[in-house]
Amino acid sequence: MENFFCLILASADSAAKTAHTAASEAAHEAPKFIDQLIHSNVYSVIIAFALIYWLVKRYNLLSGIDDAQKKTIDDLRSAEKSKEDAINQLKEAEKRLSKAKEEADQIIENAEKLAIKIKADIIAEAEKDAERILKQASKSIQNEKELAREDLKRNLTFAAVEVAKDNIKNSLDENWHRKIIQDFVDNLSNVKVK
Repeated sequence: MENFFCLILASADSAAKTAHTAASEAAHEAPKFIDQLIHSNVYSVIIAFALIYWLVKRYNLLSGIDDAQKKTIDDLRSAEKSKEDAINQLKEAEKRLSKAKEEADQIIENAEKLAIKIKADIIAEAEKDAERILKQASKSIQNEKELAREDLKRNLTFAAVEVAKDNIKNSLDENWHRKIIQDFVDNLSNVKVK
């Protein structure tokens, strides 16, 4: 604000010098009138500026400009701080995102390792089950073979007995039975009873 008034005073002084120079050149024509005019204008301008300066200071007329300037400066500072905060938040968010991506990659890698292990375990268990089933099937087949052999032996034995029975039955007729009985009886007569 003081710079403003210094500028006004410097302008007034410059105007006074310009007017004085112009007056000096024209001094040949009307030296007294111009001299009075120059001096009266210079003093009037100085008085006017002093009066304006006093009014501005007294009634604080430039406070609105100062307040607007301060508000603008505060707004700029606030905007700069907000910008810095936003940049910091962005950097923090990028760090969290990077960390989350790393964690996700680690989870995926662990899940893939676990899936491979589970797959291997399932395959190993399936192979064990298949081997056990094959052994049981082989044992069951062996047992069925043994049962079939035993059944076949029984059936063959029964069939052989039946065939032999039929053969014996067919070969022994009534005459032959009589002869066997007669021979037995004859042999009995030869036997002495004591």
